[in-house]
Amino acid sequence: MGTSYSIKSTKRINQKEVIEELGRINQIFSNWVSDSEINRFNQTGVNQSFSPSKEFQEVVEISKKINLKSSGYFDPGIHALINKLGFGE
Repeated sequence: MGTSYSIKSTKRINQKEVIEELGRINQIFSNWVSDSEINRFNQTGVNQSFSPSKEFQEVVEISKKINLKSSGYFDPGIHALINKLGFGE
């Protein structure tokens, strides 16, 4: 997703599993991965079908709730602005 991470834990962590899970999440939500789920969603036309993953659906539902609670200040639909600022396509 265009960033780095660091994990600290008092328990033993399987680094391979962590890297695989972060890769899976990145494939769903990254604007930097051209064929990520969020990019495929953003390229889907108004009358085209799209089958989102469970994780994608959960984030959309949470985003809708936050949008309502913030009176629209939180806007999950800013794809065009992200592109205009040079952070997307």
